[in-house]
Amino acid sequence: MKTVIDYILDGGKEIWPAIEEAIEQSNIAVVVVSQNYHFSPWCLNELVKILECRKKGGLILLPIFWGIEARELRKPSSPFVENIGQGEEGFKQENLHQVQ
Repeated sequence: MKTVIDYILDGGKEIWPAIEEAIEQSNIAVVVVSQNYHFSPWCLNELVKILECRKKGGLILLPIFWGIEARELRKPSSPFVENIGQGEEGFKQENLHQVQ
């Protein structure tokens, strides 16, 4: 088993292509969803890529909820759901399709 963490990627590579490659080559993706997870464009971009690979049938997704109840994700009116993609200067406004 090989674990890929973005800070251990080869420093000579562009970070996003290296992350995409690591996701595409993975069999399992563990996504740790915390209270601030949804404010990060990087986290949401990685999740979009993981979900694309999962949809293609080759990736197992294991979500871990850290300090958040999974039921909060099911309520459209919960603060967590309402604020998805609002970090880093309105990420949601620029990339609404990814946030959805």
